Amino acid sequence: MLRLRSIFQPLFIGIPCAIPEAPGLLVFSNIDEMHFTLRTRLAVSDDSHAPALSFENEKGQFVAVATDQRNSLALNRALQAAALEQMLPPLFEDRLPPWARVGLLQYAGSLHWREDRLVSGEACGGLVDALRSPGGDLGLVPFGRMLTLDEAGWEDFELRRGPLRMQANAWLVVHYLIHGENGRLVPYLKDWLHAVAIGRDGDLDLAARLAPVFSLEAFQNALVAHARSLTTGTVGMFREQVELLRILMQELEDSSIRPVDSNALKLELDLLANREIELHASPFMRRVAYTGVEFFDSCSFHVSPTDHDRVKGTDPSVVSAPMGLLFVRPTGESVRIDWISTSSGWKSVVAW
Repeated sequence: MLRLRSIFQPLFIGIPCAIPEAPGLLVFSNIDEMHFTLRTRLAVSDDSHAPALSFENEKGQFVAVATDQRNSLALNRALQAAALEQMLPPLFEDRLPPWARVGLLQYAGSLHWREDRLVSGEACGGLVDALRSPGGDLGLVPFGRMLTLDEAGWEDFELRRGPLRMQANAWLVVHYLIHGENGRLVPYLKDWLHAVAIGRDGDLDLAARLAPVFSLEAFQNALVAHARSLTTGTVGMFREQVELLRILMQELEDSSIRPVDSNALKLELDLLANREIELHASPFMRRVAYTGVEFFDSCSFHVSPTDHDRVKGTDPSVVSAPMGLLFVRPTGESVRIDWISTSSGWKSVVAW
């Protein structure tokens, strides 16, 4: 959470109370316990069933997180969005228009790090896909229209166009303002956010601030060009591949199917093909069409002994773990899919 706050601090610099106190952290053993406790003890309702969320009460700001979430991609994205969400109320109260709030949260949730270094500017595959219709056409909400939407108008557009499409449109605007035109629009965004925070600017004033650079029509054309240029980033694609592989390996284990080597695993993976698999539901819904083992063609598989296998060599009472796997990109970057023993059986995890 702290590293995400550090990413957004330059964007919010100069805003009174721009660096709110670090939130309290509530840790729960599982996601059902978290949502039940928040709903019954703290009157916090949330329909997303996300593994992490932000809320505020009379005692301050809090981020709640469930530790049973084995989908690291889902947890990271939900936690990053929640970390930014707790920063926004002290800065903007209720002044931030829906497109900006949603866009900033989706942008935060889509960020990736390599160790402690931000991978800057990568486009998020789920949001890029959501911008396009099944026929490949862009489904953009005109920027001028988006600026006029209040909360009720935004909800109405979500009902008609779908929440994911609207989230993707909001993310696109924020992504373009930060990364488009070689970053020269960032000062305009920063000045507008500051003016909104102190109550000087409203929803439509961003267009006025951009007027020396873009008319509304020119900005819309640039936004379309930016959307057409976006492709899924390599880091994001790799993480989605790994998470999908983990899900499929868990399905095999739950069906008592244990491949003994990478070739046997590939044969089993092909039998699970031709369906959509949900990678996560928060901060946006992401489904991937899994067509077969060729989905992983850009990477290689290597059987990796698990820690449990090494333990079993000295302790016969330890039940053998499923096959661990090392998943390697052509660049040499690799990650392990490993297993943990729980009361309900072996559960797969990605050891980033």
